[in-house]
Amino acid sequence: VERAPLLRRSTRLRGVSSTLQTVAFSVFCRRYLAGRAARDLAVYLRDPRLAHLLVQFAPRGREARFVLEVHGLSTSRLGRALEDRTFASVDGIVAVTGQIADRIVARGVDRDRVLVAHDGVDLDRFGAPGDVRHAREELGLPLDRTLATWVGNFHTMGREKGIPEVIRAAGNLLDAFPQLDFHFVGGPLDRVPAYRSLIAGLGLPARRFVFRERQPVRRIPLFLAASDLLLMPFPWTEHYAHHMSPLKLFEYMSAGRPIVASRLPSITEVLDDGRNAVLCEPGSAESLAASIGRALETPGLAARIARRAREDVERYTWNARAGRILEFVSREEAPACP
Repeated sequence: VERAPLLRRSTRLRGVSSTLQTVAFSVFCRRYLAGRAARDLAVYLRDPRLAHLLVQFAPRGREARFVLEVHGLSTSRLGRALEDRTFASVDGIVAVTGQIADRIVARGVDRDRVLVAHDGVDLDRFGAPGDVRHAREELGLPLDRTLATWVGNFHTMGREKGIPEVIRAAGNLLDAFPQLDFHFVGGPLDRVPAYRSLIAGLGLPARRFVFRERQPVRRIPLFLAASDLLLMPFPWTEHYAHHMSPLKLFEYMSAGRPIVASRLPSITEVLDDGRNAVLCEPGSAESLAASIGRALETPGLAARIARRAREDVERYTWNARAGRILEFVSREEAPACP
């Protein structure tokens, strides 16, 4: 309790510092741009405050174009007012989900000024789907177990990402699938005692659950390749349902392994149940267990959705994304704002 005022002051100081940094950077950017020919110049931004400052102080009749990438929308009145002014003044908006794009359009922005461009993946890191035996031997994992794997941070911004639901779902699966183990790779490990407590409280064998800290990037394709099933059961929150474009999704698709994921609006923009994934209801351990069981009991389905996901991910590479954005930014019919 005694630390609360100090924490509040620290939060306010961080806010002031962030604002000052934004203003200072906007001044630097204006000076940088002033010394260069504006024709065919595009300024690509991800901070609405910076975009607002740069556009407001741009010379009238400017030829440079300002494009804002949006990863989420403010819930405060002041934040929404700033966003609306920024959306009206920039030349184009890139939204990382269709959910965000729809909400921006609903606030009065012309649809042709908004592009949906999900996040992506570098396929050079993954290559062709890896061999299970080689990957498990490289990682020291058993060859005779069925591995359902979670790869990525265990929680984000204090939000759980579905691991408790996986543990609860396991209660309906371990007896039916005696070779099934659950692996969670990515940490941080600060939540693991709570997960272990949940496992014990449900009377589940601890040996069937393995938790690993964050791994070097080069080893992530190995963990994906070593898996029989990849898990992504995000719960329903505003962020997960509408604003999220997870890198995990596209890395999973690249691995050529069957995916079980939540049926969230942001996810169903990319994944389709029975086509390139098996989907479950968010927050439902029963639905998650049924979806995992469906994938494990139907090898033909698992192979088909894994193959289709690997084909579909070709549209979500970083190079493909950059190409769509460059085409959007450079289209001749998109006039610069006055």
